[in-house]
Amino acid sequence: WHTWTGFRCAMDSPEPPADLPADTTAEPELITPKPCSGPAEEKHGSEPIRLSVSPGHARVVFDVPFFPDAGFSLYAPEQSGAKGMSLSWGGGRPKLEWQLSEDRTEASYRITFTGRAVQTVTLTSGIDVVVYTIAIRNLTDRPFTGVGCNSCFNNSSSAYFEDMERARSYVWTDEGATSMLKMPIGGSGEPLHGGWNVAGSDQVATPASGKVRHPLIAIVSRDRKWVIAQGYGAGTSVATNAHYSCLHSRPAWPDIPAGEERAVTGRMYFLKGNLEDLLKRWKSDFGK
Repeated sequence: WHTWTGFRCAMDSPEPPADLPADTTAEPELITPKPCSGPAEEKHGSEPIRLSVSPGHARVVFDVPFFPDAGFSLYAPEQSGAKGMSLSWGGGRPKLEWQLSEDRTEASYRITFTGRAVQTVTLTSGIDVVVYTIAIRNLTDRPFTGVGCNSCFNNSSSAYFEDMERARSYVWTDEGATSMLKMPIGGSGEPLHGGWNVAGSDQVATPASGKVRHPLIAIVSRDRKWVIAQGYGAGTSVATNAHYSCLHSRPAWPDIPAGEERAVTGRMYFLKGNLEDLLKRWKSDFGK
């Protein structure tokens, strides 16, 4: 249970509430939810997303001008490493120092894990996207295999997108954009967690298989006019935690030979449009 999620109660009543028509068989009137925390459409396209960072912390905040009262952040990354090796943010880690451009559209850091790896993170913001690159250099005399990372794109301070019920959250299967309400959840020790592997070319991606087709995961705004998403060109899985309403897309990494560096690049989208617009943009950006 989390203090910001709240809960809902319902009970049977012998009579309809006073503010509802007695004829409960009548078609209910559709009510458009009042916008929460935005948008300020007049600012859309006028200036780029700005980045804010905290010294010593891997978290980046996105200040989106057309959502002035909304908060978005990315743990860049939340976890990373290779088989048998963790690049941990826990106790004893080296100091992390951000470099932030004067106009706050570029942020980067480089951190050395002595005898293991150098990790470099770079973020560059545009009008409706933040491009996010993670590079890992192998400092050992053995190749890194099983390389992976996980970055949490969090919108828990944005009521306009927050979707703990998963009613506006989507992944892509062979059926197209698929509501997370159709996907299996749980099974990982976290009852509100949903995680799904990206299907291989010889596998089906359906709610029944529990697999997705693209490493792309999205939430639609309350008025259905905006979409936020995290995506990579190639990935291993996507995931969310409903109580945080966060988005995770895990990229596919190559092995990293001894002494060499490899990188992956993803994107955080803040688009005006629908899920079809998002998919078209994702395919264009990643050459699909």
